[in-house]
Amino acid sequence: MKYSVVLCIAACTVFSSNLSARIWTSSDGRTVEAQIVTADATTVTIRLLNKTTAVLNLEALSAVDEVYVKDWIKANPGKAGKSAPVKPAPVTPATTKPPTTPTDPAPPATPVTTPPTTVA
Repeated sequence: MKYSVVLCIAACTVFSSNLSARIWTSSDGRTVEAQIVTADATTVTIRLLNKTTAVLNLEALSAVDEVYVKDWIKANPGKAGKSAPVKPAPVTPATTKPPTTPTDPAPPATPVTTPPTTVA
């Protein structure tokens, strides 16, 4: 009975690990909280808390995270290797300035007169 409880807890931990976010660490020490979406032998796709996805090279992750991804691939053969849907970036319309129209009308043009020329 005692072993059944331990086995159940271990199984729940393994299967729920891909349902919740975890802290990912890069090889240079930067961290991000995200959940794994899919992975293959060289990359992992993670979903950040803001619901965007990112594809990371395994070599850019800490050794602990590399092992985690490899274990995840073994535990999730149906999800491993499939490409994750990528959410497109929002498209914003180009901003253009409306044509400028003068608020004050231009002053009337002054006629140019030339003096008459005399022929001698």
